Amino acid sequence: GTKEALTEIAATLSPQSLEKFLVGLRSDLEKGINRASSRLNTVGLRTLSAGVFSELNGNDFDFGEIAGFARGASAAFELNRSQSSAEFVWTGPKTSQVYPRRSEQVLLDLIREAKSELLLVSFVTINVGNIYEQLNAAIAQSVKVSVLLESSKQRGGRLDKDQVAQMQNIVPNAKFYRWIDRSSEFIDGCVHAKIFVADRSAALITSANLTGNAMEKNMEAGVLVRGGRIPTSVSAHFDELIQRGVIKLSTA
Repeated sequence: GTKEALTEIAATLSPQSLEKFLVGLRSDLEKGINRASSRLNTVGLRTLSAGVFSELNGNDFDFGEIAGFARGASAAFELNRSQSSAEFVWTGPKTSQVYPRRSEQVLLDLIREAKSELLLVSFVTINVGNIYEQLNAAIAQSVKVSVLLESSKQRGGRLDKDQVAQMQNIVPNAKFYRWIDRSSEFIDGCVHAKIFVADRSAALITSANLTGNAMEKNMEAGVLVRGGRIPTSVSAHFDELIQRGVIKLSTA
């Protein structure tokens, strides 16, 4: 509906850009011509804007109420963003400029602090026994663990060995997902993201795969975000990918 679309638009645009959008939308509705959509810079936003215009055009409504709703949503998102924190995470040679925590320690902390759910996304995983051990301990405490890894070539992926099956043998009670049915624009693509989210409230977005070298030896950089919109939206993004069947639960 209109409010849902406006909420997503307000979550994406800055307050200043939202004001420009609302001015354009009001002018378009007065003229009966949809131009506001063309001023937005992504397909998703243009689609949402076109939907708002279509629902409002020719109908009775209070534009002040519509604009006030959008501004209120924008203000709430801005407040939420201001309450989040970000921490630089680094594995590699140290310097005197910063004293970041290593990728492995941050990930272990996320697993240990999780109360209800964990999301792990990695291209590959190997030789991280301490992390597997902590994941099993979390599952024993009723934490739901979901894992998305790149598949083997035999399963439509890019890897020689099926690391989904390998990790599933070590962490058997986690839920494992695969990206198998890829639309034409993603043919020959792979799961290359490295994202770890705890309880939809803390997210590590990093270059580090779930491997021993990435956790201990490589130069790897990432950002740990606590609070705010990012951890929640990342989790919701993967929820929808599952709901739409883009990534599917592994049966073997």
